[in-house]
Amino acid sequence: MPSLFQSFLPLHNPLGFGAADFVELFLALVLTGLAIAWRPWIERYGRKIAGNTAWSMIMLAVLPVALRLLLLPHHPVPVPNVYDEFGHLLVADTLRHWRFANPARIAQPRAKTARAARRLPAFANRFHEV
Repeated sequence: MPSLFQSFLPLHNPLGFGAADFVELFLALVLTGLAIAWRPWIERYGRKIAGNTAWSMIMLAVLPVALRLLLLPHHPVPVPNVYDEFGHLLVADTLRHWRFANPARIAQPRAKTARAARRLPAFANRFHEV
């Protein structure tokens, strides 16, 4: 019995899987089996929804937002902790406002940031993601 549990250790396992990976693989196989078993029921409702384009588009728009809101308590909004991530946030905010560079602030800070190229009267990320 102990040799069975030792095979769950990533270093002793030829695949490099840990115990959690085996549980995840088992759950994926169970869910795949349930989807195959319930296919007639799922297909009937899928065809109903696909017949109405408006409902399909509403579901495609609402489901990802609802899923993210449901996951927020367990997976909160990530906080940047590497200096490069602040540059990505700067680019995201700049492009979200339909700009290629940010206007200069009234009181510009004197210290230069690691990933921001400050060319007055505007500043932008040094490496644009676009």
